[in-house]
Amino acid sequence: MGCKMASHPPNHRGEGMVDFVAELARMTLVVGYPNAPEYTTVPPLSGELPHRVRLEVHGYVGTCLANMVVEASGGTADHACQEAAYLMMARLRERHNYIFHDTAYRFHPRRASGDDVSTFRPTAGENDSTFGHMCAVMRGMDRMHSDLHKASKALNDGKLMRIVALKDEIASLKRENAQLKGLPTPGGVRIRTTPRKSTTAPVRI
Repeated sequence: MGCKMASHPPNHRGEGMVDFVAELARMTLVVGYPNAPEYTTVPPLSGELPHRVRLEVHGYVGTCLANMVVEASGGTADHACQEAAYLMMARLRERHNYIFHDTAYRFHPRRASGDDVSTFRPTAGENDSTFGHMCAVMRGMDRMHSDLHKASKALNDGKLMRIVALKDEIASLKRENAQLKGLPTPGGVRIRTTPRKSTTAPVRI
């Protein structure tokens, strides 16, 4: 299990962490990025999981090593870092597949920007049927996780809209009560009544 984030500052490079965070660090070295990925704690989105991080990989200006940035949420700070690292791994594999397809990383997730589900097979494919079945299972798990995230978001947005409606109803009752008593109409801050924008599903296998 990944090292918990309690010992890490808001800005760090994943020191002492394992799993996807450690694997991403190795992948960036293979591609040629000069520095380790940077993780920064950012405020969580409304209605999202309580921890959110921004992950940045910095390359060289004017080269194929472009700067890349992703954000992800999690139930813990460590979880958010692992989700972000997985997403960056998939983006890195998509951008630099010409490097990875002849290495031990050729079966790592590959995902274009804007896609919800990763692919795992290299462009040339593999003759070993075991790898083929493994890739099919991994892609299925990735799709299932994406669908679960979308369903959870829809459910959560429905709850948020219900809360907004109840608050509006309470505010209306307070205004009516004030009018009946001849009191000034109570004010209040208008809260947002539309769901937040859709976010990319956190990816995980």
